[in-house]
Amino acid sequence: MRSLMTVALLGVFLQPSLAGEVFTPDGYSDFLSPGAIEVAKPMDVIKGELASFPESLESGSIRLEVKSYLDRGDRLVVDITQTGLLDDSIEGINRQFKFIGLDDGKYELWGYGYRHRCARGDVDDEWVTKPCP
Repeated sequence: MRSLMTVALLGVFLQPSLAGEVFTPDGYSDFLSPGAIEVAKPMDVIKGELASFPESLESGSIRLEVKSYLDRGDRLVVDITQTGLLDDSIEGINRQFKFIGLDDGKYELWGYGYRHRCARGDVDDEWVTKPCP
């Protein structure tokens, strides 16, 4: 009985969205989370997130970086970093999306995280989730 309970708890820990929730990785917040969703193609979600980039061409240092990789062989991780924003308190934004393939060929967003880098104050170039000064 004890091992069955351990396996059940482990399954929820490894794939939390199966319970309708999206996992937030350590060091990130759930700010602007799209919630637990199923999609035919993960990049449809990512394209929607990138549609407003750049905010303007006024900033001479705008940059967009998109990285993707497979984690554990069956989980797609897409990491989006935007810098050179027009916001004078935020230097950059980093968001991470984690998808898992489902048996029906669709994908489920099971992990999401948001963090930013402050442009001023005692920031030491760190990614944080707290408000910037």
